[in-house]
Amino acid sequence: MNELRLKLLVWAGLLLLGSLLALLGLRGLGELFRVAQQANTVEQALNLIEPRRAAPGRLEWLSDDPTPRPLEPFRRDEITSDYLLAHEELSHAHFTGETIGLRSYFQSGALEDALLMGQGPRGTMVDWKHRLRLHFYAPDGATVAFSDTYWYVLASGQFSTRLAERTLEVVMQLDDGNWRIHHWRLLAERPLSVRLLPVTTAGVRGVNYQPRSHPFDLFGPGYEPREVISDMRISRMLGLSTLRVFVPYPPSPGYRQRLEDFLNLAQAQQMKVIVTLLDSYTHYRFEDFPNVFAYLEELAPLLRHPAVWLIDIKNEPDRDYARAGERLVVEFLRAWSRAVRYYSSKPITVGFIEPHPDLVPEIEVLSFHHYGTPAELLRRIEGLAKYQKPLLLEEFGFHTQRNKLPDPHTELEQAHYYERVLQIARRHNLGWLAWTLYDFDRGTMPGGRAVEKHLGLLRADSTPKPVVQVLAGQPAPPLGWAERLGKWLVFWPGLLLGGAMLGLGIWLARRVRSIRRAL
Repeated sequence: MNELRLKLLVWAGLLLLGSLLALLGLRGLGELFRVAQQANTVEQALNLIEPRRAAPGRLEWLSDDPTPRPLEPFRRDEITSDYLLAHEELSHAHFTGETIGLRSYFQSGALEDALLMGQGPRGTMVDWKHRLRLHFYAPDGATVAFSDTYWYVLASGQFSTRLAERTLEVVMQLDDGNWRIHHWRLLAERPLSVRLLPVTTAGVRGVNYQPRSHPFDLFGPGYEPREVISDMRISRMLGLSTLRVFVPYPPSPGYRQRLEDFLNLAQAQQMKVIVTLLDSYTHYRFEDFPNVFAYLEELAPLLRHPAVWLIDIKNEPDRDYARAGERLVVEFLRAWSRAVRYYSSKPITVGFIEPHPDLVPEIEVLSFHHYGTPAELLRRIEGLAKYQKPLLLEEFGFHTQRNKLPDPHTELEQAHYYERVLQIARRHNLGWLAWTLYDFDRGTMPGGRAVEKHLGLLRADSTPKPVVQVLAGQPAPPLGWAERLGKWLVFWPGLLLGGAMLGLGIWLARRVRSIRRAL
Protein backbone atom coordinates (compact mmCIF):
# COMPACT_ATOMS: atom_id res chain seq x y z
CA MET A 1 0.00 0.00 0.00
CA ASN A 2 2.81 2.39 0.87
CA GLU A 3 4.53 1.46 -2.38
CA LEU A 4 1.35 2.19 -4.39
CA ARG A 5 0.92 5.51 -2.61
CA LEU A 6 4.54 6.42 -3.40
CA LYS A 7 4.03 5.63 -7.08
CA LEU A 8 0.89 7.75 -7.19
CA LEU A 9 2.73 10.64 -5.59
CA VAL A 10 5.57 10.32 -8.11
CA TRP A 11 3.14 10.24 -11.06
CA ALA A 12 1.22 13.20 -9.66
CA GLY A 13 4.46 15.12 -9.28
CA LEU A 14 5.51 14.28 -12.82
CA LEU A 15 2.09 15.31 -14.12
CA LEU A 16 2.26 18.57 -12.22
CA LEU A 17 5.78 19.23 -13.49
CA GLY A 18 4.73 18.46 -17.06
CA SER A 19 1.75 20.77 -16.79
CA LEU A 20 3.99 23.48 -15.41
CA LEU A 21 6.49 23.05 -18.24
CA ALA A 22 3.69 23.04 -20.82
CA LEU A 23 2.28 26.22 -19.30
CA LEU A 24 5.68 27.88 -19.39
CA GLY A 25 6.18 26.73 -22.98
CA LEU A 26 2.83 28.14 -24.06
CA ARG A 27 3.62 31.37 -22.30
CA GLY A 28 7.00 31.51 -24.01
CA LEU A 29 5.38 30.88 -27.39
CA GLY A 30 2.84 33.59 -26.65
CA GLU A 31 5.59 36.01 -25.73
CA LEU A 32 7.52 35.07 -28.86
CA PHE A 33 4.39 35.64 -30.96
CA ARG A 34 3.80 38.97 -29.22
CA VAL A 35 7.39 40.11 -29.88
CA ALA A 36 7.16 38.98 -33.52
CA GLN A 37 3.84 40.77 -33.92
CA GLN A 38 5.30 43.88 -32.31
CA ALA A 39 8.32 43.72 -34.64
CA ASN A 40 6.00 43.34 -37.61
CA THR A 41 3.98 46.32 -36.42
CA VAL A 42 7.15 48.38 -36.05
CA GLU A 43 8.26 47.31 -39.53
CA GLN A 44 4.90 48.30 -40.97
CA ALA A 45 5.11 51.61 -39.18
CA LEU A 46 8.57 52.19 -40.62
CA ASN A 47 7.28 51.30 -44.07
CA LEU A 48 4.53 53.88 -43.65
CA ILE A 49 7.03 56.45 -42.48
CA GLU A 50 9.39 55.73 -45.37
CA PRO A 51 7.26 57.39 -48.07
CA ARG A 52 7.18 60.58 -46.02
CA ARG A 53 10.94 60.75 -46.45
CA ALA A 54 10.24 61.56 -50.10
CA ALA A 55 9.95 65.20 -49.09
CA PRO A 56 9.35 67.70 -51.90
CA GLY A 57 12.58 69.42 -50.93
CA ARG A 58 13.41 73.10 -51.19
CA LEU A 59 10.67 75.49 -52.29
CA GLU A 60 11.59 78.66 -54.15
CA TRP A 61 9.50 81.83 -54.21
CA LEU A 62 9.79 83.76 -57.46
CA SER A 63 9.16 87.50 -57.61
CA ASP A 64 5.60 88.36 -56.53
CA ASP A 65 2.97 89.85 -58.77
CA PRO A 66 1.71 93.28 -57.61
CA THR A 67 -0.55 92.63 -54.60
CA PRO A 68 -2.72 94.82 -52.34
CA ARG A 69 0.01 94.61 -49.74
CA PRO A 70 3.29 92.72 -49.26
CA LEU A 71 3.35 89.24 -47.73
CA GLU A 72 5.04 89.28 -44.33
CA PRO A 73 8.15 87.05 -44.09
CA PHE A 74 6.70 85.01 -41.21
CA ARG A 75 3.49 84.40 -43.21
CA ARG A 76 5.54 83.30 -46.21
CA ASP A 77 7.39 80.82 -43.99
CA GLU A 78 4.10 79.45 -42.62
CA ILE A 79 2.65 79.02 -46.11
CA THR A 80 5.85 77.37 -47.35
CA SER A 81 5.88 74.85 -44.50
CA ASP A 82 2.18 73.89 -44.68
CA TYR A 83 2.19 73.71 -48.49
CA LEU A 84 5.15 71.32 -48.54
CA LEU A 85 3.54 69.20 -45.81
CA ALA A 86 0.38 68.97 -47.93
CA HIS A 87 2.35 67.54 -50.87
CA GLU A 88 4.21 65.20 -48.55
CA GLU A 89 0.92 63.87 -47.17
CA LEU A 90 -0.49 63.47 -50.67
CA SER A 91 2.58 61.40 -51.63
CA HIS A 92 1.99 59.27 -48.52
CA ALA A 93 -1.67 58.72 -49.48
CA HIS A 94 -0.61 57.58 -52.95
CA PHE A 95 1.77 55.04 -51.46
CA THR A 96 -0.42 53.64 -48.68
CA GLY A 97 -4.03 54.47 -49.58
CA GLU A 98 -4.44 56.19 -46.19
CA THR A 99 -6.38 59.41 -46.77
CA ILE A 100 -7.17 60.45 -43.17
CA GLY A 101 -4.21 62.83 -42.98
CA LEU A 102 -5.29 64.71 -46.10
CA ARG A 103 -8.00 66.58 -44.15
CA SER A 104 -5.29 68.32 -42.15
CA TYR A 105 -3.94 70.02 -45.27
CA PHE A 106 -6.82 70.15 -47.79
CA GLN A 107 -10.36 71.54 -47.64
CA SER A 108 -13.30 72.19 -49.99
CA GLY A 109 -12.75 71.28 -53.66
CA ALA A 110 -9.05 70.57 -53.17
CA LEU A 111 -9.91 67.94 -50.55
CA GLU A 112 -12.24 66.16 -52.95
CA ASP A 113 -9.45 66.02 -55.58
CA ALA A 114 -6.87 64.86 -53.04
CA LEU A 115 -9.15 62.06 -51.77
CA LEU A 116 -9.74 60.85 -55.33
CA MET A 117 -5.99 60.85 -55.98
CA GLY A 118 -5.35 58.97 -52.74
CA GLN A 119 -7.97 56.35 -53.60
CA GLY A 120 -6.43 55.58 -56.99
CA PRO A 121 -3.89 52.82 -57.77
CA ARG A 122 -1.09 52.47 -55.22
CA GLY A 123 2.27 53.79 -56.29
CA THR A 124 5.09 56.20 -55.59
CA MET A 125 4.60 59.90 -56.24
CA VAL A 126 7.50 62.26 -55.69
CA ASP A 127 7.50 65.99 -56.47
CA TRP A 128 10.28 68.55 -56.24
CA LYS A 129 11.61 71.92 -57.39
CA HIS A 130 8.48 73.87 -56.47
CA ARG A 131 8.63 77.46 -57.80
CA LEU A 132 5.86 79.68 -56.40
CA ARG A 133 4.73 83.09 -57.60
CA LEU A 134 2.33 85.05 -55.36
CA HIS A 135 -0.66 86.62 -57.17
CA PHE A 136 -2.95 87.71 -54.33
CA TYR A 137 -2.79 88.30 -50.56
CA ALA A 138 -6.08 89.24 -48.87
CA PRO A 139 -6.22 92.34 -46.66
CA ASP A 140 -7.32 90.20 -43.68
CA GLY A 141 -4.13 88.11 -44.02
CA ALA A 142 -6.08 84.84 -44.23
CA THR A 143 -6.12 84.05 -47.96
CA VAL A 144 -3.36 83.77 -50.57
CA ALA A 145 -3.39 82.81 -54.23
CA PHE A 146 -0.27 81.72 -56.11
CA SER A 147 0.90 79.57 -59.00
CA ASP A 148 3.27 76.64 -58.51
CA THR A 149 5.42 75.04 -61.20
CA TYR A 150 7.15 71.83 -60.17
CA TRP A 151 8.40 68.45 -61.34
CA TYR A 152 6.88 65.14 -60.36
CA VAL A 153 7.33 61.45 -61.08
CA LEU A 154 4.48 59.00 -60.60
CA ALA A 155 5.14 55.25 -60.68
CA SER A 156 2.12 53.01 -60.20
CA GLY A 157 2.20 49.46 -58.87
CA GLN A 158 2.10 48.25 -62.48
CA PHE A 159 5.28 50.27 -63.15
CA SER A 160 3.55 52.73 -65.43
CA THR A 161 5.85 55.70 -64.94
CA ARG A 162 5.14 59.35 -65.70
CA LEU A 163 7.62 62.21 -65.43
CA ALA A 164 6.28 65.69 -66.06
CA GLU A 165 6.45 69.37 -65.21
CA ARG A 166 3.17 70.71 -63.84
CA THR A 167 1.80 74.18 -63.12
CA LEU A 168 -1.02 74.66 -60.59
CA GLU A 169 -3.07 77.64 -59.52
CA VAL A 170 -3.55 77.38 -55.73
CA VAL A 171 -5.70 79.12 -53.14
CA MET A 172 -4.78 78.62 -49.45
CA GLN A 173 -6.67 79.89 -46.41
CA LEU A 174 -5.69 80.25 -42.77
CA ASP A 175 -7.92 77.91 -40.71
CA ASP A 176 -7.39 77.55 -36.94
CA GLY A 177 -3.79 78.68 -37.20
CA ASN A 178 -2.92 76.38 -40.14
CA TRP A 179 -2.76 77.13 -43.86
CA ARG A 180 -4.84 74.68 -45.89
CA ILE A 181 -5.29 74.25 -49.64
CA HIS A 182 -8.94 75.04 -50.43
CA HIS A 183 -8.82 75.19 -54.22
CA TRP A 184 -6.36 74.31 -56.93
CA ARG A 185 -6.53 74.17 -60.71
CA LEU A 186 -4.26 72.59 -63.27
CA LEU A 187 -2.87 75.24 -65.63
CA ALA A 188 -0.34 73.21 -67.59
CA GLU A 189 1.09 69.69 -67.78
CA ARG A 190 4.23 69.01 -69.79
CA PRO A 191 5.19 65.33 -69.90
CA LEU A 192 8.73 64.69 -71.07
CA SER A 193 8.64 63.06 -74.46
CA VAL A 194 11.23 61.24 -76.57
CA ARG A 195 12.69 63.05 -79.56
CA LEU A 196 15.51 60.97 -81.00
CA LEU A 197 18.50 62.65 -82.62
CA PRO A 198 20.35 61.46 -85.73
CA VAL A 199 23.68 59.82 -84.83
CA THR A 200 26.13 57.34 -86.27
CA THR A 201 28.72 55.18 -84.52
CA ALA A 202 30.65 54.40 -87.68
CA GLY A 203 34.35 55.09 -87.26
CA VAL A 204 34.20 55.42 -83.46
CA ARG A 205 37.49 54.09 -82.04
CA GLY A 206 38.04 54.76 -78.38
CA VAL A 207 38.93 53.62 -74.90
CA ASN A 208 37.32 53.61 -71.46
CA TYR A 209 39.61 56.02 -69.68
CA GLN A 210 40.99 55.53 -66.18
CA PRO A 211 44.10 57.48 -65.16
CA ARG A 212 47.13 55.38 -64.29
CA SER A 213 47.93 57.34 -61.10
CA HIS A 214 44.47 56.90 -59.48
CA PRO A 215 42.30 54.46 -61.43
CA PHE A 216 38.51 54.46 -60.99
CA ASP A 217 38.60 57.92 -59.40
CA LEU A 218 39.23 60.26 -62.33
CA PHE A 219 37.31 63.24 -60.93
CA GLY A 220 38.48 62.82 -57.34
CA PRO A 221 41.07 64.93 -55.49
CA GLY A 222 43.91 63.25 -57.42
CA TYR A 223 42.82 64.74 -60.74
CA GLU A 224 45.91 65.97 -62.58
CA PRO A 225 45.46 67.95 -65.85
CA ARG A 226 49.01 67.26 -67.06
CA GLU A 227 48.43 63.52 -66.79
CA VAL A 228 45.13 63.85 -68.66
CA ILE A 229 46.75 65.83 -71.51
CA SER A 230 49.53 63.24 -71.79
CA ASP A 231 47.04 60.36 -71.91
CA MET A 232 44.92 62.12 -74.53
CA ARG A 233 47.97 62.59 -76.73
CA ILE A 234 48.94 58.94 -76.29
CA SER A 235 45.38 57.91 -77.21
CA ARG A 236 45.57 60.02 -80.38
CA MET A 237 48.88 58.35 -81.29
CA LEU A 238 47.15 54.95 -80.92
CA GLY A 239 44.47 56.07 -83.37
CA LEU A 240 41.80 56.54 -80.68
CA SER A 241 39.51 59.57 -80.84
CA THR A 242 36.87 58.86 -78.16
CA LEU A 243 37.15 58.60 -74.38
CA ARG A 244 34.47 57.26 -72.07
CA VAL A 245 34.50 58.61 -68.49
CA PHE A 246 32.41 58.00 -65.38
CA VAL A 247 30.81 60.68 -63.18
CA PRO A 248 30.13 59.28 -59.69
CA TYR A 249 26.94 59.59 -57.66
CA PRO A 250 26.87 60.90 -55.04
CA PRO A 251 29.51 63.21 -56.49
CA SER A 252 32.69 64.12 -54.69
CA PRO A 253 33.41 67.77 -53.81
CA GLY A 254 34.87 69.70 -56.73
CA TYR A 255 33.96 67.07 -59.33
CA ARG A 256 32.14 69.55 -61.57
CA GLN A 257 35.17 71.81 -62.02
CA ARG A 258 37.34 68.78 -62.81
CA LEU A 259 34.86 67.45 -65.36
CA GLU A 260 34.70 70.88 -67.01
CA ASP A 261 38.49 71.01 -67.19
CA PHE A 262 38.57 67.49 -68.67
CA LEU A 263 36.05 68.43 -71.38
CA ASN A 264 37.98 71.60 -72.23
CA LEU A 265 41.17 69.56 -72.59
CA ALA A 266 39.36 66.99 -74.75
CA GLN A 267 38.07 69.73 -77.04
CA ALA A 268 41.58 71.16 -77.36
CA GLN A 269 42.93 67.69 -78.23
CA GLN A 270 40.04 67.05 -80.67
CA MET A 271 38.77 64.10 -78.62
CA LYS A 272 35.11 63.12 -78.30
CA VAL A 273 33.80 62.17 -74.85
CA ILE A 274 31.11 59.77 -73.65
CA VAL A 275 29.94 60.91 -70.21
CA THR A 276 28.53 58.09 -68.04
CA LEU A 277 26.22 59.29 -65.25
CA LEU A 278 25.13 57.89 -61.87
CA ASP A 279 28.24 55.75 -61.54
CA SER A 280 28.09 53.59 -58.36
CA TYR A 281 24.36 54.33 -57.84
CA THR A 282 22.45 51.05 -57.33
CA HIS A 283 19.22 51.90 -55.41
CA TYR A 284 16.84 52.99 -58.23
CA ARG A 285 14.48 54.66 -55.75
CA PHE A 286 12.02 57.15 -57.19
CA GLU A 287 12.27 58.88 -53.81
CA ASP A 288 15.84 59.79 -54.81
CA PHE A 289 14.68 61.75 -57.86
CA PRO A 290 14.84 65.19 -56.19
CA ASN A 291 18.53 64.58 -55.44
CA VAL A 292 19.49 62.98 -58.75
CA PHE A 293 17.60 65.76 -60.53
CA ALA A 294 19.65 68.36 -58.65
CA TYR A 295 22.78 66.44 -59.68
CA LEU A 296 21.58 66.57 -63.28
CA GLU A 297 20.82 70.29 -63.14
CA GLU A 298 24.31 70.96 -61.86
CA LEU A 299 25.82 68.92 -64.71
CA ALA A 300 23.46 70.24 -67.41
CA PRO A 301 25.73 72.99 -68.80
CA LEU A 302 28.57 70.49 -69.14
CA LEU A 303 26.38 67.91 -70.85
CA ARG A 304 25.93 70.49 -73.62
CA HIS A 305 29.71 70.95 -73.95
CA PRO A 306 31.02 70.65 -77.56
CA ALA A 307 33.35 67.79 -76.53
CA VAL A 308 30.46 65.60 -75.34
CA TRP A 309 29.42 63.23 -78.11
CA LEU A 310 27.16 60.82 -76.22
CA ILE A 311 25.59 60.60 -72.75
CA ASP A 312 25.48 57.18 -71.10
CA ILE A 313 22.78 57.45 -68.43
CA LYS A 314 23.94 54.38 -66.43
CA ASN A 315 26.70 51.80 -66.55
CA GLU A 316 25.68 48.11 -66.56
CA PRO A 317 22.31 48.49 -64.80
CA ASP A 318 21.49 44.87 -65.63
CA ARG A 319 23.94 43.88 -62.88
CA ASP A 320 21.44 45.41 -60.43
CA TYR A 321 18.37 43.41 -61.47
CA ALA A 322 18.83 40.87 -58.68
CA ARG A 323 19.17 43.58 -56.01
CA ALA A 324 16.63 46.17 -57.12
CA GLY A 325 14.27 44.23 -59.40
CA GLU A 326 14.33 44.27 -63.20
CA ARG A 327 11.12 46.24 -63.73
CA LEU A 328 12.03 48.91 -61.19
CA VAL A 329 15.46 49.39 -62.81
CA VAL A 330 13.91 49.69 -66.29
CA GLU A 331 11.19 52.15 -65.24
CA PHE A 332 13.62 54.26 -63.23
CA LEU A 333 15.94 54.47 -66.24
CA ARG A 334 13.04 55.30 -68.55
CA ALA A 335 12.21 58.36 -66.41
CA TRP A 336 15.88 59.17 -65.91
CA SER A 337 16.60 59.11 -69.66
CA ARG A 338 13.81 61.62 -70.29
CA ALA A 339 15.08 63.88 -67.54
CA VAL A 340 18.57 63.82 -69.09
CA ARG A 341 17.11 64.50 -72.55
CA TYR A 342 15.31 67.57 -71.17
CA TYR A 343 18.61 69.13 -70.12
CA SER A 344 20.87 68.09 -72.98
CA SER A 345 20.81 68.15 -76.76
CA LYS A 346 23.16 65.16 -77.01
CA PRO A 347 22.25 61.57 -77.99
CA ILE A 348 21.66 59.07 -75.20
CA THR A 349 22.64 55.47 -74.57
CA VAL A 350 22.63 52.96 -71.69
CA GLY A 351 25.77 50.97 -70.92
CA PHE A 352 24.09 47.58 -70.86
CA ILE A 353 25.81 44.24 -70.80
CA GLU A 354 22.72 43.00 -72.66
CA PRO A 355 20.31 45.75 -73.86
CA HIS A 356 16.78 45.62 -72.47
CA PRO A 357 14.09 45.71 -75.21
CA ASP A 358 11.84 48.09 -73.24
CA LEU A 359 14.51 50.80 -73.17
CA VAL A 360 15.56 50.55 -76.81
CA PRO A 361 12.92 53.12 -77.96
CA GLU A 362 14.28 55.66 -75.44
CA ILE A 363 17.85 55.81 -76.79
CA GLU A 364 19.70 56.72 -79.97
CA VAL A 365 22.68 54.37 -79.61
CA LEU A 366 22.44 50.70 -78.61
CA SER A 367 25.51 50.01 -76.46
CA PHE A 368 26.61 46.63 -75.22
CA HIS A 369 29.60 45.15 -73.40
CA HIS A 370 31.40 42.00 -74.50
CA TYR A 371 34.28 40.04 -72.97
CA GLY A 372 33.49 36.70 -74.61
CA THR A 373 34.91 35.12 -77.74
CA PRO A 374 34.91 36.77 -81.19
CA ALA A 375 32.47 34.09 -82.40
CA GLU A 376 30.05 35.02 -79.60
CA LEU A 377 30.47 38.69 -80.51
CA LEU A 378 29.45 37.98 -84.08
CA ARG A 379 26.29 36.22 -82.92
CA ARG A 380 25.41 39.12 -80.59
CA ILE A 381 25.81 41.70 -83.37
CA GLU A 382 23.53 39.68 -85.62
CA GLY A 383 20.96 39.39 -82.81
CA LEU A 384 21.00 43.14 -82.03
CA ALA A 385 20.60 44.13 -85.69
CA LYS A 386 16.83 43.57 -85.36
CA TYR A 387 16.51 46.83 -83.36
CA GLN A 388 17.78 48.89 -86.32
CA LYS A 389 19.80 51.18 -84.08
CA PRO A 390 23.44 52.31 -84.36
CA LEU A 391 25.47 49.76 -82.38
CA LEU A 392 28.38 50.58 -80.10
CA LEU A 393 30.67 47.97 -78.55
CA GLU A 394 31.12 50.19 -75.51
CA GLU A 395 33.39 47.82 -73.58
CA PHE A 396 35.56 44.91 -74.64
CA GLY A 397 38.95 43.66 -73.55
CA PHE A 398 41.29 40.77 -72.89
CA HIS A 399 43.43 40.43 -69.78
CA THR A 400 47.14 39.54 -69.84
CA GLN A 401 47.56 38.04 -66.37
CA ARG A 402 49.81 35.02 -66.99
CA ASN A 403 49.21 33.41 -63.59
CA LYS A 404 45.41 33.82 -63.58
CA LEU A 405 44.01 30.33 -62.92
CA PRO A 406 42.14 28.68 -64.47
CA ASP A 407 42.30 31.16 -67.39
CA PRO A 408 45.83 32.60 -67.86
CA HIS A 409 46.54 34.81 -70.88
CA THR A 410 49.60 36.38 -72.48
CA GLU A 411 50.10 39.67 -74.27
CA LEU A 412 50.35 37.91 -77.64
CA GLU A 413 46.97 36.27 -77.03
CA GLN A 414 45.54 39.73 -76.32
CA ALA A 415 46.87 41.00 -79.65
CA HIS A 416 45.27 38.11 -81.57
CA TYR A 417 41.96 38.62 -79.71
CA TYR A 418 41.90 42.31 -80.67
CA GLU A 419 42.78 41.44 -84.25
CA ARG A 420 39.73 39.18 -84.60
CA VAL A 421 37.37 41.59 -82.77
CA LEU A 422 38.43 44.60 -84.86
CA GLN A 423 37.99 42.59 -88.06
CA ILE A 424 34.39 41.91 -87.02
CA ALA A 425 33.91 45.58 -86.09
CA ARG A 426 35.13 46.76 -89.50
CA ARG A 427 32.99 44.22 -91.32
CA HIS A 428 29.84 45.37 -89.49
CA ASN A 429 30.71 49.09 -89.33
CA LEU A 430 30.69 48.82 -85.53
CA GLY A 431 32.02 51.56 -83.26
CA TRP A 432 34.08 50.32 -80.30
CA LEU A 433 35.83 51.33 -77.08
CA ALA A 434 38.53 49.18 -75.49
CA TRP A 435 38.91 48.52 -71.77
CA THR A 436 41.27 50.13 -70.86
CA LEU A 437 44.28 52.34 -71.73
CA TYR A 438 46.69 51.17 -68.99
CA ASP A 439 47.48 48.23 -66.79
CA PHE A 440 47.33 49.36 -63.16
CA ASP A 441 49.88 48.84 -60.40
CA ARG A 442 48.01 50.88 -57.79
CA GLY A 443 44.51 51.85 -56.70
CA THR A 444 41.48 49.83 -55.62
CA MET A 445 40.03 47.63 -58.33
CA PRO A 446 36.22 47.21 -58.63
CA GLY A 447 35.07 44.19 -56.67
CA GLY A 448 38.68 43.50 -55.71
CA ARG A 449 39.16 41.75 -59.09
CA ALA A 450 42.88 41.37 -59.75
CA VAL A 451 42.24 40.80 -63.45
CA GLU A 452 41.27 44.51 -63.74
CA LYS A 453 44.96 45.34 -63.36
CA HIS A 454 45.94 43.60 -66.60
CA LEU A 455 43.44 44.77 -69.25
CA GLY A 456 45.40 47.72 -70.63
CA LEU A 457 46.69 48.46 -74.11
CA LEU A 458 49.82 49.74 -72.38
CA ARG A 459 51.70 48.30 -69.42
CA ALA A 460 51.71 50.08 -66.07
CA ASP A 461 55.10 51.64 -66.98
CA SER A 462 53.42 53.04 -70.16
CA THR A 463 55.38 50.77 -72.54
CA PRO A 464 53.23 49.36 -75.37
CA LYS A 465 51.95 45.80 -75.53
CA PRO A 466 51.87 43.89 -78.83
CA VAL A 467 48.20 44.85 -79.23
CA VAL A 468 49.35 48.37 -80.19
CA GLN A 469 50.53 46.93 -83.53
CA VAL A 470 47.00 45.71 -84.18
CA LEU A 471 45.57 49.16 -83.43
CA ALA A 472 48.02 50.57 -86.00
CA GLY A 473 46.59 48.24 -88.65
CA GLN A 474 49.44 45.70 -88.59
CA PRO A 475 48.93 41.95 -88.12
CA ALA A 476 49.35 40.52 -84.62
CA PRO A 477 52.79 39.00 -83.94
CA PRO A 478 52.96 35.19 -84.33
CA LEU A 479 51.99 33.16 -81.30
CA GLY A 480 54.85 31.46 -79.45
CA TRP A 481 55.01 28.06 -77.78
CA ALA A 482 53.57 29.54 -74.59
CA GLU A 483 50.40 30.60 -76.44
CA ARG A 484 50.16 27.47 -78.58
CA LEU A 485 50.32 25.21 -75.56
CA GLY A 486 48.11 27.66 -73.70
CA LYS A 487 46.86 26.56 -70.32
CA TRP A 488 48.82 23.33 -70.48
CA LEU A 489 51.98 25.24 -69.59
CA VAL A 490 50.28 26.22 -66.37
CA PHE A 491 48.53 22.94 -65.70
CA TRP A 492 51.39 20.55 -66.59
CA PRO A 493 53.58 21.53 -63.61
CA GLY A 494 50.57 21.11 -61.36
CA LEU A 495 49.71 17.73 -62.86
CA LEU A 496 53.31 16.56 -62.55
CA LEU A 497 53.52 17.76 -58.95
CA GLY A 498 50.20 16.11 -58.17
CA GLY A 499 51.36 12.87 -59.78
CA ALA A 500 54.62 12.95 -57.83
CA MET A 501 52.77 13.53 -54.55
CA LEU A 502 50.38 10.66 -55.35
CA GLY A 503 53.28 8.34 -56.15
CA LEU A 504 55.05 9.33 -52.95
CA GLY A 505 51.89 8.66 -50.97
CA ILE A 506 51.49 5.19 -52.50
CA TRP A 507 55.17 4.37 -51.85
CA LEU A 508 54.91 5.49 -48.21
CA ALA A 509 51.72 3.45 -47.71
CA ARG A 510 53.41 0.31 -49.07
CA ARG A 511 56.52 0.95 -47.00
CA VAL A 512 54.48 1.26 -43.80
CA ARG A 513 52.58 -1.93 -44.67
CA SER A 514 55.81 -3.87 -45.22
CA ILE A 515 57.28 -2.63 -41.93
CA ARG A 516 54.16 -3.77 -40.06
CA ARG A 517 54.39 -7.20 -41.63
CA ALA A 518 58.03 -7.48 -40.64
CA LEU A 519 57.12 -6.67 -37.05
